[in-house]
Amino acid sequence: MNPRIKMLALSVALSGAAFLVSPLRAAQLPPRQELVDLLWHERFDELEKLTGEWREEKLGFYAGYSTLSRVYGYLDGPGRKAEDSVWKEYIIKLEKWVAPF
Repeated sequence: MNPRIKMLALSVALSGAAFLVSPLRAAQLPPRQELVDLLWHERFDELEKLTGEWREEKLGFYAGYSTLSRVYGYLDGPGRKAEDSVWKEYIIKLEKWVAPF
């Protein structure tokens, strides 16, 4: 076999092996508005699937904010200038999300 082909085959095999042993990461953090939309439109199964993956992440000490804490920060509410009725509806949505648990 041609030495160049052997070298190419070896490098492809090693890069594939490196990919297989690298740790799998939970889903990437979607934009804030996408997470708020999941809550607002009561797509709780999707929201719970994402947060469930991030709850299982093992973080090292002093690794900074976890993805899950960033998600909860994104869902902090409609804002200070929002009407009381908007806040009440938002709280109802949060309560519906956590009710099964």
